[in-house]
Amino acid sequence: MGPYYGSVAVPKAKGSVLVDIVKSLRKAGPPAREAVPEPLRHYLDDRIMPFQWYPEKDVQELMGVLASFLPGSGEMVLRRMGEFSSSVHLTQMYPSFLKEGDPRKTFRRVCGTLWSTQHDTGSLDVIGDGEGWIEAALTGYGQPAKLMCSSIGGYLMGTVRAAGGESPRVTEPECVNEGGRRCLFRVEWRTGR
Repeated sequence: MGPYYGSVAVPKAKGSVLVDIVKSLRKAGPPAREAVPEPLRHYLDDRIMPFQWYPEKDVQELMGVLASFLPGSGEMVLRRMGEFSSSVHLTQMYPSFLKEGDPRKTFRRVCGTLWSTQHDTGSLDVIGDGEGWIEAALTGYGQPAKLMCSSIGGYLMGTVRAAGGESPRVTEPECVNEGGRRCLFRVEWRTGR
């Protein structure tokens, strides 16, 4: 984790998490540029490198600005953003992770590997599964925020949908932002059987 400012490490995310947020803010034009806090506006002009690390806090602030410009409200907008990211990752960047017809296997691949390739803090681990459901726990994440939980929930739903799970839905029965010791995500879907 790094860089360090004083003795505090700054949690980071890969540019692959940031790039679509920045592209969408650019497309939204001058009103979005004005809504981005001045210290972060350079992202709208900089080339975002998918494999470079960026401060997680910046990613979250830009995500919040973008969500305010998209139709809908709050959690549902952030969930849609997460689902979109999942679709891009599984079809364009990491297609080998997608196991069509097997949502649990795809979910396990995503949790087991993708989180740690995109974030330098935390671990997203599958802790249980069964026919038509799976649970994952996010622990040790250095920049917990409710908007990230909503986006992660959407990402996990999108993962299940991409692998063939019908009508996925996600709940978060435990969250560090609400006093929990971890963020627990449960995704359920119809199996079509």
